[in-house]
Amino acid sequence: EGSSFHNMQPSSKRHARNLIVSAANINNTESNSSKSKRSAIAAVALSLLAFTSRTAVANAAKTAATAAPEAIAPLVLPTLPRLALVCLLPTLLGYYKSEYGVSYGYGTAMAASSYLILSSIANAAGLPMLPAIKESISLASFQPAGILTSLCTTLQNLKSLLPASLPAFHAFALFFYGTRLDLFLFYREMFYARFRAMRERIEERAKKQGSRWKRTPFLLSCAFLYFCMMSPLLITIKL
Repeated sequence: EGSSFHNMQPSSKRHARNLIVSAANINNTESNSSKSKRSAIAAVALSLLAFTSRTAVANAAKTAATAAPEAIAPLVLPTLPRLALVCLLPTLLGYYKSEYGVSYGYGTAMAASSYLILSSIANAAGLPMLPAIKESISLASFQPAGILTSLCTTLQNLKSLLPASLPAFHAFALFFYGTRLDLFLFYREMFYARFRAMRERIEERAKKQGSRWKRTPFLLSCAFLYFCMMSPLLITIKL
């Protein structure tokens, strides 16, 4: 084929070259046209996808707003003096029995302080703890059914809140720990005589050291320790 091309006359060669160039230009034009069509189709597809995504997001937001009509309130945590007081008051049981300051005092301080924080987080999320409990336990209108309803509602709220909030889970873990400890101590004291005897031995040694008021520095240091043990929960809330 190459020798045939060289044997052709010059005018024929020019004509052949022109035909080849024309064919190449046609191919390039068709190729560019195909690329333009593909680009246009891709652009239309992306536009449709973006519109669909925006519509889906808008529908999801509308559904969420309908499912949770209550506005989320700002998080209002208990003040540090209040938390410190909650840690101090149970520790004062040590004036009655020296051992109580480091047993029931510890468990109750953990449970009470963490409950205050958990309640604040739940209220901010629109999932309050023990709703309408005050009306159910008032002396004027004691309602056992209302208490049961409040407890069931609280369990449902916790079921929704805990998987979605690390601070709430942390607070609930401390609350559960303190409550479990108090129940264990109460059970042990009620059903095992040797632990009651141990409590009395500790109390006798404490009495030999002087009046009950001399326990004040020890009890205050315990209350401060319990406050420090609770304080990482305040850091979790900031994460």
